[in-house]
Amino acid sequence: MPKIPPELKQAWIRALHREDIDRLKVVYECIKHFREEDVDYFHKVPNGDGTFTSVPRDKLKLKEGAIPSLLPSFPSYYSSTSTSKRTRLFYKSKEKEMLNQTIQLSLKSESEAKHKFIIRNLQDLKAKLNYIVLPDNCMLCISPGFKVSFSTYLSQATSSFSSLERNVIVQMDEIHIKSDITYKGGKIFAPNLDPEDPTRTVFAVMISSLHEKWSCISRLLPCGSISAKRHFPSSKSVSLILRIVVYVYRIRNNWLNQKNFDKTMYYLKLEDFEIDKCQYPLCLHSASFQDVSLLYSSERGSLAKLAPQLTVKACFPSSIERQDVELVLKVFNGLTLSALEIPYEKRCEEYRNNTSTFVRILPTLWKIFNVSTPSKGIR
Repeated sequence: MPKIPPELKQAWIRALHREDIDRLKVVYECIKHFREEDVDYFHKVPNGDGTFTSVPRDKLKLKEGAIPSLLPSFPSYYSSTSTSKRTRLFYKSKEKEMLNQTIQLSLKSESEAKHKFIIRNLQDLKAKLNYIVLPDNCMLCISPGFKVSFSTYLSQATSSFSSLERNVIVQMDEIHIKSDITYKGGKIFAPNLDPEDPTRTVFAVMISSLHEKWSCISRLLPCGSISAKRHFPSSKSVSLILRIVVYVYRIRNNWLNQKNFDKTMYYLKLEDFEIDKCQYPLCLHSASFQDVSLLYSSERGSLAKLAPQLTVKACFPSSIERQDVELVLKVFNGLTLSALEIPYEKRCEEYRNNTSTFVRILPTLWKIFNVSTPSKGIR
């Protein structure tokens, strides 16, 4: 029978529900009134090699903070199965300490793994690996960029073309790539092995026939950056073709990216505008995208709409939907223009007229650039 600890006397009195404990000279409590986790049945004996051996105790010992909680002769609500507060705090502090140690070890191992397995160039690969197993030379295909055999293919493919069919349109574009070395499907993809000037982009040259329906990629040139140090000779004639599609959605995107309250963009008035007679300061007009948003909000629940092509995606497009030209043309069209010209209360007439004037410009340019033949519209 363990003796009651002096520091836990009040807690024992509340747990045992005995009022005469103070009058007793010696107080003992049966070990059966304690849970098994509150009793220490073994004690550890140190070995010579730093380990411990658990040996059964001759006399049982209570763990620190143990309180009697099992009272079988009392009603069931007098017994408690919860652990002591001091024991819970001890284990919680231990768990917190072990959790912090585990987090630190995990972060350390993650940083070591990242530093070990990240390969930036071929020299880094040689420094981190003693040897690397590559397939046989007959299976290995190294593709740094343009192949000589591809030019032979182009000459053979166009050998049967007539002089009219050989009139082509040259298109140039830039493709951003990762400046690293990858091995996939028996191929090593390494645009540039120079660590001082890594390849960040690919200069693509595409050709398409002006009179036929064939097109192909003529060259892919990996490079670090693209500059124009050697200009085209001014003695040769160059035809510049503007892509109205790109300009249309970029104008709409710039309009949406305005940082002011009502997304107002300023433009020059094109009526009676002549460069020779231009006077400064220039007269600027404002076009607010809020007029288009308010027009959509006012007609959203109506059956009959003045601007039926305005939708949620047209007025509030996402980053991917901003590249869709069809959504741009839902804003810049004749129905939206006619709806903006009708007065309504939420915007004053001056601002509304400036917005409708701006919306009128792009549909006009779109119709002009989409004229494919000189006889279009003539009947």
